[in-house]
Amino acid sequence: MNTVKIWERHKPILHTGDRVESARALFKQLKATEIPVVEEGLCLGTVTEAGLAEREDNEILQASDCRERVAVESTASVANIWTTLLDAQSSCAVITGDSGKSHEYVTFQELARFYRHMLGSAEANCLVVLKMRRLDGSMARMCSLAEDADCKVLNGFMVDSVDQENVYISLDLLCEQPEQLVKSLERHEIEIARILCDAAADDSLQERLNLLMSYLNV
Repeated sequence: MNTVKIWERHKPILHTGDRVESARALFKQLKATEIPVVEEGLCLGTVTEAGLAEREDNEILQASDCRERVAVESTASVANIWTTLLDAQSSCAVITGDSGKSHEYVTFQELARFYRHMLGSAEANCLVVLKMRRLDGSMARMCSLAEDADCKVLNGFMVDSVDQENVYISLDLLCEQPEQLVKSLERHEIEIARILCDAAADDSLQERLNLLMSYLNV
């Protein structure tokens, strides 16, 4: 399975000298939270939506705004990119080829949409990715916790971390109140690696979840 089948080529990219306002507009356009920044043809790193939260719209993007990029080869599998992003706690991987240039990139949101399409979870409105030690990982137990929090589990899959010491359990859910699930997982001391909810259904839902996870320190 090759990345060319799932990531959109020639997506817009940011440059040093762009205004923060342009970055925010691009985050919204691409439904992404992290985008690469290029200067004179070279990728300096990536900027995140959260990282620019305190910046004014008319301020200029600089190299100091960037975090270290996550790079993957163009031949990398979807599963490899998925785990690489989760391990790096990143939402964007820069695609590198034989030339060494890296103007193409794939976002975690694109991968999530790909998996949802492949698994037939069109009605799902929330994706939760849990990180657990390999010996503790139980898909059945995680599904049970989700259902106890009034979340319908539509699909789920498990992948190893890059170092194979941990596993990532991904649950595609139909859930009206995902905050209940977040609190339940916290009570059971289960680490939430990523949570994405459909903003189309509720524009404030993802923001509420982010605030809740920040408060719970998960």
